[in-house]
Amino acid sequence: MMFKVGSVFIPVTDLEYAAKWYQKHFHLRLIEHFEGGAGFYFPDSTVQLGLIKTESPQDPHFIDHLGQKNSSFNFVANDIAAVHADFTNEGIEVSPVSDFGGMKFFDCQDPDGNILSIVEEVPGSPYHSDEIKKLQKK
Repeated sequence: MMFKVGSVFIPVTDLEYAAKWYQKHFHLRLIEHFEGGAGFYFPDSTVQLGLIKTESPQDPHFIDHLGQKNSSFNFVANDIAAVHADFTNEGIEVSPVSDFGGMKFFDCQDPDGNILSIVEEVPGSPYHSDEIKKLQKK
């Protein structure tokens, strides 16, 4: 039996606006619109992203043991400095780029206030996609 992440879902109040926003900033490609939502794919990934229409902003985040708000997923960027600069230039509210054990990351918010974490993989990290591929071959 095999499992993998199929889709990540994000609540949005204005589906059409959010769809355009995510397509512009995350380079998503539309699969289709469906009743109450829209499905997208990333050009270089099998993981899909679904935007789900809600009547009011939702909070899809959790509070960790230190009391900090966390996103349930992150987006991997291959050039975090360029993404941070692009988002800043586009007027997206972003946190400073931080370093956590060599991993660079920042958070931003979509139009509904959903916190989106952007990370850059660390070469040699056990969480780097190349290292995961090695584990998958064992």
